[in-house]
Amino acid sequence: MRAGLLLGSFATLLLAACFGDTGSVVDATLTLTPSPTVAATSTGVVTLSTDTRTEYYSVRGASASAIFDSIEAAGLTDSDGAPASGLIQFELSWVIRTSSIGSFSCRVTGLDVELQLLVTLPRHVSEAALPALLRLRWRQFVQSARQHEQRHADIETVQAEALVRSVEAISSWSTCDRFDQDLEQRYEAYRRETDELQDAFHAEEEANLRAAQAPIQATIERNDATLARLDVTLAGWDARINAIQAEYPDLVLPEPESTEYEGLITSYKGLINSYNEIVSETNALNLELLWLR
Repeated sequence: MRAGLLLGSFATLLLAACFGDTGSVVDATLTLTPSPTVAATSTGVVTLSTDTRTEYYSVRGASASAIFDSIEAAGLTDSDGAPASGLIQFELSWVIRTSSIGSFSCRVTGLDVELQLLVTLPRHVSEAALPALLRLRWRQFVQSARQHEQRHADIETVQAEALVRSVEAISSWSTCDRFDQDLEQRYEAYRRETDELQDAFHAEEEANLRAAQAPIQATIERNDATLARLDVTLAGWDARINAIQAEYPDLVLPEPESTEYEGLITSYKGLINSYNEIVSETNALNLELLWLR
């Protein structure tokens, strides 16, 4: 009888919550939570443990734009190099004990699999000091990022459990070398299927994001077009008002210039009020798009 021990460990996988691009340089520090979450399941021969840790990077800013500048400056990126506001890293490793009888049988006597998950999330250094509405939006943003990364973790965990079950279902192999080859093939299939599920989740999230952004973006574009037309009208009125003031510096106006001038001033003020209302609405919509990243 020959006893064997197989150690397995695979490269870390990065998955991120997407983020847009802006940025000014802001200090960013990382803090690791002291108490990770560890879960384990065992069926005798097979043990799967999941070790989940969360670390935070510091975010500063007393406005939405400043906050997102700070997130951008932290420099988180996914495996494709795209900016990210949150990140999760996975690493799957195992220790497998086997025994062989002669040259024709290999049996698994122990399978210890560990899935390590490291979640990185933003944390505002002075959240309590933020204005109430901004603090609420910030907490909603962080919760959304946390849920996004948790979904990635859930996918990885379910797939790891399926991998373990597939190995456990086979009690023996013709040789331990054959077992090693089979395990590698199973891992490659697990990784391929898991990546497909992660990609599908990202595609779903991206579609939902675009659907939420679309009506806001459409309103912004309509407002921009309206403001462009108003700019032309206001420029024309402004030119005429300036011309009258240049011709009559003391503003002692004869008719019909007096009536024209008063009408222009009244119309100009009214249109400026409407213009400013549209600008305020557009600014609010652009702010909303910030939070929908």
